Amino acid sequence: MKKYFIAVVLVAVFLSLISCAPTMRLLAKKILIDNTHNNVSNFDGYGKDVFYETLIEEIEEGYHTLNFTSDVGFVLEGYDVVILPAPFTSYLVSERNKIYNFLNNGGTLVAMGEHGGFTNNVPLNTLLVSLGVDIQFMSNTINDNTNYYNYTTNPIISELLDHPTTSYIDSIVLFAACSLDVFGNASVVAESTTLSAPETFLEENLGSAVPSLIQDLLIEPQVSIAVPIVAVDNVGMGKVIAIPDTNLFANNVYDGTPYIDVHDNFQFFYNILFW
Repeated sequence: MKKYFIAVVLVAVFLSLISCAPTMRLLAKKILIDNTHNNVSNFDGYGKDVFYETLIEEIEEGYHTLNFTSDVGFVLEGYDVVILPAPFTSYLVSERNKIYNFLNNGGTLVAMGEHGGFTNNVPLNTLLVSLGVDIQFMSNTINDNTNYYNYTTNPIISELLDHPTTSYIDSIVLFAACSLDVFGNASVVAESTTLSAPETFLEENLGSAVPSLIQDLLIEPQVSIAVPIVAVDNVGMGKVIAIPDTNLFANNVYDGTPYIDVHDNFQFFYNILFW
C-alpha cells in the first residue's frame, strides 16, 4: 500500500511538471517591437539584438513570441502588445491607421519616448495626437538629486499609483528620461515627488515664496515638484501606456547590469504584458 501511494505521488508530480509547458503556451503573448522608424537611432548604434538581448531571452523562456517590424513588416494583426521605442522618423498615415485599428481591436500599445538631449519626441507625440491619446512627451531631461541610481539622471521611481501595471512593484528606475504632460482622460500611473528644480523668489521677500521674474533680485533655492513619469489612456477597446525612457526594458550596452534587471523593471514589463 505504501509503495502504491508513493507511485501515485510520483505520477502526480510528473503530470504537473509536463502540464506546465502547455499551460504557459496557452497564456503566451505575441509582442511586436517597431525598429523601422530609426528607433532610438538604431538602438544607440548597437542594433536590436544587442539592445534587447536579455528581453529576447526572457521572452523565449516564457514561451512568448517577440518579433521586430524589420523582420515581419509593419503588420500588427495577431499581436497582443506593440512597442514603439522612440521613433526618429514619423509614421505614415497608413501606419497610424494600422495602430488605430490595433487599439480598437483591444491591443496594448507601449509608447516609449526619450529625454530632450537625445530626441525631440515629435514623431511619437504627433502619433499620439492622431490617435486621440491625452499624453505628450516633454522635451526635457529629468533629474532627481535625492532618489537616484548611480546618476541623478537615473531616477528611482517609487511613487506608484494603484494600477494593474504597478502590481508587485516597489520601484522602477529610468535611465535618462523626460517627463510627461498628462491631461484629459489619461491617468498618471507613476510619478516622482523628489525631483529638484529651481524656483525664483524676490530676495527681500523669501518668506512669502512669491515667484518673480526680476533677474537682478533672484536667487534659486531648490524645491520638490511632482513629475508624471508613466501614464495610461484608452483608445477604443485598446490600452496605451506612455513611458519616457527606452532603456527601461533594454540591456546596458555599455557595461554593467542590464537595465531591465534593475529594481523591478522586469516585473513592470510583465505587468504590462498581462495588463
